[in-house]
Amino acid sequence: MKIFLSIILAVAIFCFASNLSLAQDEEDMDYSWGAVVEVSSDQIVVSEYDYDSDEEIDVVYKVSPDTELRNIDALKDLAEGDSVEIVYALKGKDKIAKAITLEKLLPEEDIE
Repeated sequence: MKIFLSIILAVAIFCFASNLSLAQDEEDMDYSWGAVVEVSSDQIVVSEYDYDSDEEIDVVYKVSPDTELRNIDALKDLAEGDSVEIVYALKGKDKIAKAITLEKLLPEEDIE
């Protein structure tokens, strides 16, 4: 009986420790969107509407080689005024871009 309880206790401790380590690896992801203000090799600045202050603000997102780019081949393809959506994670006070999507407008259809 003692061996059985020891095995159950060991399994429970292992499961608890595994859940703790997995929770530490997960990142809280969020997203935002706005117009590109400035782009460099390691960051992008986006003008976004801040609902708390009721005004446009410039927000800096750190970019790394792991950042996924959608609808563009490279950051240099972005131009001031382009509309983008950014999926990011918070790391301290920094916003780390995980994915940047260039929003492409659909061609206007002729309405007759």
